[in-house]
Amino acid sequence: SVLVQLMGFPPTEVLDWDIASDARVDWNCVDERLRSHPVEASIPLQYQYGYVNPQSPLELALLNYETPVPVRTISSFISAHPGSLCWNTLATAAVRGHASTEAINFLLDSVPAEIAKNIATQFLPEAVEMKNLQAMRALITRSSNSLSPNGCILG
Repeated sequence: SVLVQLMGFPPTEVLDWDIASDARVDWNCVDERLRSHPVEASIPLQYQYGYVNPQSPLELALLNYETPVPVRTISSFISAHPGSLCWNTLATAAVRGHASTEAINFLLDSVPAEIAKNIATQFLPEAVEMKNLQAMRALITRSSNSLSPNGCILG
């Protein structure tokens, strides 16, 4: 889709995930495309290999390291396709994504509190292992039961 191309990927059906973190993205153009062609946010992604298997354009956006996706664009993705805010998307943000703490908090605030707490409890240890500081900051405040009395992360 044009949306995926705007996110730095070639116009092929199989995406090379090595490009995901290095793409320089003009998120204003992505926002514009989401407003004019919201259906593109719902087109499932096909993938060939790798341990990260994004299923939606939003998940793909969360993998970008070079130009992390801003909150306004995450909001545009969710407005265009509310179904993209799913467990996989939250897991990508919490563990392998490169979104800011603000963006991760926005995602977690967009789901019921119980789901956000479950995400935090399940993925905080992985975020620590992956050294994802932004995710740790967002998750630790929602998962107080993941901390021992002396402040060490359990799990």
